Amino acid sequence: MKYTDKEALDEILKRSETVSRRRKMRTYKNIASVGAVLFAGLVVMLTVFPPQVSAAYSTGTLYGAFLLSREAGGYVLAGMVAFVLGVIVTVCAYKYRKLKKTEEER
Repeated sequence: MKYTDKEALDEILKRSETVSRRRKMRTYKNIASVGAVLFAGLVVMLTVFPPQVSAAYSTGTLYGAFLLSREAGGYVLAGMVAFVLGVIVTVCAYKYRKLKKTEEER
């Protein structure tokens, strides 16, 4: 027999940790890629379909009231996508930092 029982168990645990770590890193990379694609899509969407602001709303007297009009859909969508993208990036950065910290402790 090449390994003792303890050595074999240690090797199995080591390999399972490696597989688990690779799976997590692949997931983080996929999430980061999706975030980058969403950001690029947001930029393209705002470039191709710029939000229309009428002259009545550009006076500055209504402040945030222009978000109540029908023409503000682009702003609302852009804000929602940007918020979701920010949350995804923050969670990924937190998990990645936590993973690196646990690797350094080993």
